[in-house]
This record gives sequence, structure tokens and C-alpha cells, in this order.
Amino acid sequence: MANEVRDFFDSLAERWDNMGQDPLPHVRSLLGRVSFRPGSKILDLGCGTGVISGLLHDEYGGDVLGLDVSPKMIEVARRKYDGKEGVTFEVGDFLDPSFTGRFDYIVCYNAYPHFVDVDAFVERISDCLADGGEFVVFHTLGRERLKAHHSGIGPKISRELDPVDVEAERFARLFTVLEYDEGDNHIFIHGRK
Repeated sequence: MANEVRDFFDSLAERWDNMGQDPLPHVRSLLGRVSFRPGSKILDLGCGTGVISGLLHDEYGGDVLGLDVSPKMIEVARRKYDGKEGVTFEVGDFLDPSFTGRFDYIVCYNAYPHFVDVDAFVERISDCLADGGEFVVFHTLGRERLKAHHSGIGPKISRELDPVDVEAERFARLFTVLEYDEGDNHIFIHGRK
């Protein structure tokens, strides 16, 4: 399935940043719920073109690794952040056990629906988070808007999300879920290992 997701996002990479990205105040308000510790290692999971990678580094004081399955998205991200200290990018499949690393925070922004094997996703977050580390999974569209947005792209590329309490429960077996909620313009799950 990674091939279908890769190909889909490769086809969008060059125009991604012009496709109406979220206003940063909305993203900041959601990320503001997390108490990032300065100097932390942050994984920007499913980073695409690095839409929030710089924000994570500049405002929360961490070294950021952006990871995405799409080589073309990573190519655009590297061009955007050329020469910026503390922000690096890597092409890789997060669900592949060959991806290793220990992070203090894993942030998955607007990418969670593209991890169709949720159990494997939750396991890998646990594998890659340091003890006491935190994850935040959020999307800046509510479920109904997200369903409409993703209509027609197929179940190998995206899945329809369940109510946020059901989604949060999937993390509860391995994490302390600190907060979750949803609204017309967001889905938010935050937990600690």
C-alpha cells in the first residue's frame, strides 16, 4: 500500500503548497495544547513538503526530522528548507521496521487517515517514542469535511475516520491518552508513552 500512497502524493508534490494549506494560527492553537520541551527530538510524521516542520523547530525549540513516503514531497521540502539548521528530511515508510529512531515527540499533522493499518501505526509510534515521549495526531478538517475531501481517492490511500473517542481508544492500549476531541475544523489526539 505504501506504493499507492507514495505515487498519489508524488503526483501532488510540486503544487502541494499552493493547494490551500491551513492557516498557521489554527495549527498553532492545536499544537499549543502540547507542552513541547526545548531541545527535544521531534518527528514530523507524514511531513509532506514540510508544511509545519519549520514551525515545530522555530516555535517549540526541537530538532525536527520530517519523514514522508513520497520522494517528491521530500524533494520539495529539502528545497524549501535548504540550509536551515535543525530541520532535516528523510524518505521512508514509517511502518517499515527498518525505520528506526527514538523521538521525544511524534507529530502527525493531516496524515493520520493515510495510515490505513491503525494497529501497525500505533505499534510503530510506541516503538519510536522515548519513554515518557508524547504523540499528537491531528487534522485540520473535521470528520465529515475530511470524508468529503477524500472521497474518490480509494481505501488504499485513505480511510474514513471513526468518532474521535473510538480513534483515541486505539492508542489507549499502549499510551496514556491525555486529550482528544473533534469539531468541524479539527480532530485531535494527544498521548504519552
